[in-house]
Amino acid sequence: MTKEDKNKKKDTGRKIKEPITKEQQRQRRITRAFGLLFVLYLLFLFYILLGNALIMHLQGAPGPTVYHANLIPLKSIRYYLNAWDSNAVGKGTIIYNLLGNLVLLMPMGPFLLCLFRAQKHLPVFLLTVLLLDIYFEVSQMFIGFRNCDIDDVILNTLGALLSFIWCKTVHITDWFEDFCRGGRG
Repeated sequence: MTKEDKNKKKDTGRKIKEPITKEQQRQRRITRAFGLLFVLYLLFLFYILLGNALIMHLQGAPGPTVYHANLIPLKSIRYYLNAWDSNAVGKGTIIYNLLGNLVLLMPMGPFLLCLFRAQKHLPVFLLTVLLLDIYFEVSQMFIGFRNCDIDDVILNTLGALLSFIWCKTVHITDWFEDFCRGGRG
């Protein structure tokens, strides 16, 4: 920085922006692309959890007159496990419901950890995932055609937590930052 630049900085009180390097440009492009993937994932979640019901509602399909909510923890999970033993429900339905809910929010781990610094703290991460999940569950109940189930929240949050632990174990944020720099530590 020249003497003139230093004087300008003192006069305006503002920091003079340094030119952006190619490495910084690469980091920004990759982070933006990853952020776009995150937005697409959120839109996918919205569609999967609310989209069909919302479309049916907007098309005027008669919705339920009574809204169902299971607020008893592990009730649905126990039901599915008992149904597995008794063959009361198809195994595909059971796997779809239990494993599907467990896997649904797993991508939150890498997305939140790599895109938002505050999410590196477990309480912040869990609060974010829990609030988002509760929003989706309650919205399902009020839109109709879907049930609100505390067990879905439990399984979704557990899946996100497992993803968080995995990301911390394999140092996914370090890998992401290294990848953004082009592999040059």
